[in-house]
Amino acid sequence: MGGSRLGRGDGMNTVTGIAFGLGWPPFAALIARAAFPRSMRGRNMLAFWLTDALVLAGVYAAVRIGSFALGSAGSALIAAAWLWWRHKRPDRAVRALGAKSRALVEAMARRMPPARIPVPVPHG
Repeated sequence: MGGSRLGRGDGMNTVTGIAFGLGWPPFAALIARAAFPRSMRGRNMLAFWLTDALVLAGVYAAVRIGSFALGSAGSALIAAAWLWWRHKRPDRAVRALGAKSRALVEAMARRMPPARIPVPVPHG
C-alpha cells in the first residue's frame, strides 16, 4: 500500500509532534531559569528559548521528524517575535511618564550643568 495515506492515529502523532515542538523550548528555558536564576533573566531567557527552538528544529528536520521540526520552528518564530517586540519597546520608566511630565524631565535635564569628573584628593 502507498505511504500517502494516513493510518489510524497518524494525525494525532502530527498534532502531538507540533505541540511538543511548540511547548518544549519555552519549558526548557523555564527549567534553565530555575537552575541559573541570576544569569537567566529577561532577554537571556528569551535568547535561550530561541536558540533551543532553532537547534531542535534543525535536528528534527535532519532526522526527518517533520511535525516536531514544524512545532520547534513555530516556537522559534514566537521567541523571535517576542525578542523583537521587547527590543523595540521604549524604556518603561520613560513610558510611564505622561507627555507633560516627560517634557518637564527633559527640560530639567537640559538645564542641569554637566557632571563633574571627580579628582583624587592628595593625602598630606
